[in-house]
Amino acid sequence: MSAAQPPTNAQVPWILWGAFLVSHGLFLLTGHIVHGQDSGQAGDIEMMSLVLTGAGAMTAVGSAVLAPGLTRRQPYFVSMIMRFALAESAALFGLVLAMLGAEFHWVYTLAGLGAVAHLAAAPTQREREAHEKRRAGL
Repeated sequence: MSAAQPPTNAQVPWILWGAFLVSHGLFLLTGHIVHGQDSGQAGDIEMMSLVLTGAGAMTAVGSAVLAPGLTRRQPYFVSMIMRFALAESAALFGLVLAMLGAEFHWVYTLAGLGAVAHLAAAPTQREREAHEKRRAGL
């Protein structure tokens, strides 16, 4: 029997990307399971839905627009993980709303925003090269 081969540097971004992508589905599934259980009405759900949807939209856009600039002096993996985390936070806000008992159109909107931002953040060689140019100051 041969020992398991460790992932190569080329595989690690795709492994991380896939793991973060699966979390979007898990958040949505968890939201359906716990929707509104013992929500206790923690204030105005409609207002909370608007605020978290706005925050989710900002983090989804920030994943593509802000993260590359904010991490331009960091290694590529730092930039990549920051983009994935920002995209994922939109879906996480949807999970919070589902747990509070918000209407599912808010939850689906945030899950969709997060998934689209995450799909757009898929690691590519072109993006890696662009990051390295920004990092070098070119």
